[in-house]
Amino acid sequence: MLSRLKQNWIAATCLACVAVTLAYVYFWQTAAMPQDGQYIVYPFTIAYNYLALPVSIVVLLGALTAFFFWLPTAIVKRGPYIRDGWLVALAVLAAVVSMWLALPLGRLIYRELAQTQLNGTAYYLGVRVSPDPALNAYVLCEGNWITNCRDLQDESLKTLEPLPTLTVAEGRLRVEVAGRILYEKP
Repeated sequence: MLSRLKQNWIAATCLACVAVTLAYVYFWQTAAMPQDGQYIVYPFTIAYNYLALPVSIVVLLGALTAFFFWLPTAIVKRGPYIRDGWLVALAVLAAVVSMWLALPLGRLIYRELAQTQLNGTAYYLGVRVSPDPALNAYVLCEGNWITNCRDLQDESLKTLEPLPTLTVAEGRLRVEVAGRILYEKP
């Protein structure tokens, strides 16, 4: 098994690049950025926003490594160079797609600030940040796996100082910024 994998490592590397890119296409479509009133799969949002850039770099490195090891076999026309050539082309396409999917993170990004539980329901507080202040918002998502998100606006979004806190006290959920209550749920 190991010797067979060793012989076909270019194909395995290319297929891994494609599989990872397909997973990120799914994450990007289902939960790239939480919007007001939108239902999202929260773990996919975290995976996309925290890992899209590193994953696109790894996919690019995998595709380039496969390409540069495939090139000598293609020049001398040895082994399964035609099959590997198609797979390398597919891996390079996957690298381009993965970088394209990571591009929005250059202008709009989501970061989680806090999370807590109340009555068995998870609450996630995050911030959506963009160079355009009109797109900035604190985001409160409610739910365990599939969450409903709502935007919370405050003047502190201009500088992101101070950041809000998410607390549970006396059976109440509260989001506060500098003593101002942005959201409270009994």
